[in-house]
Amino acid sequence: MTILARRYKAMGLSMQDVLFLGNDVVEYLDAVIRKGAEVKLAANWIMTDRLAAIKEGTISGKIGKQITDPVEMEKMVMKVFSKSPKQLEQYRSGRTKLQGFFCWPGKANPALLNKILLEKLNAKE
Repeated sequence: MTILARRYKAMGLSMQDVLFLGNDVVEYLDAVIRKGAEVKLAANWIMTDRLAAIKEGTISGKIGKQITDPVEMEKMVMKVFSKSPKQLEQYRSGRTKLQGFFCWPGKANPALLNKILLEKLNAKE
């Protein structure tokens, strides 16, 4: 078992979770956890999103290219908001630890995603 696998297993993830998440989302998962998300919740969100993206053909089963187009990323952020109005309202009411809830796995450039996400989360509507 690798050091990384042991670390995530110690956080409560199963070996199956660790293997499915893979190395390509480690930085992203760590960033979401640092923002205050619960480990298992964040991992489940990432795995669900990854499976949906594979099913929709957005990405292949293999590692896809990173999204760096700000317009495309903004559309994706707004799509996540439209599917999660309750969480968006909670975030804007002061539950800022929910920021990690609005992120998705590995394919988005993390710095650009955080920039756009914060702009949209903190926008006055």
